[in-house]
Amino acid sequence: MKFSTVALLLAAVAGIQAAAITNPECKALGDKCIHKACGTKSGTGYKGYCCLTDDDCIRSCVNNQCTGIKNPKFSNPIPDSCKNDSTDYFGSNVKSGPAGVCCDSDEDCQNKCVKDHCTASS
Repeated sequence: MKFSTVALLLAAVAGIQAAAITNPECKALGDKCIHKACGTKSGTGYKGYCCLTDDDCIRSCVNNQCTGIKNPKFSNPIPDSCKNDSTDYFGSNVKSGPAGVCCDSDEDCQNKCVKDHCTASS
């Protein structure tokens, strides 16, 4: 009796996992992105999530991947070099960080992000 219950639970879990990607267009994207928001049109996809249209993402969908902010649960920790500097723009992805503030990528800065800090325009 215990074996059948375990088998049923495993089958149920496998069914839930298999049902997670039902949209064939999303399934075709494979493992290159996180499938949680793909095809949902819910506007909840963080940077790196799979998408079919902008409606799947918080920001926009480019080449079947959402752009914009990273999922805060998985964002990179703030580097040690930024501990004494402004981190207001770090990971913001709004391209408005002035020179000298900490950044995670060029998407945080008005110009570029070099060694964790926004640079001045040249």
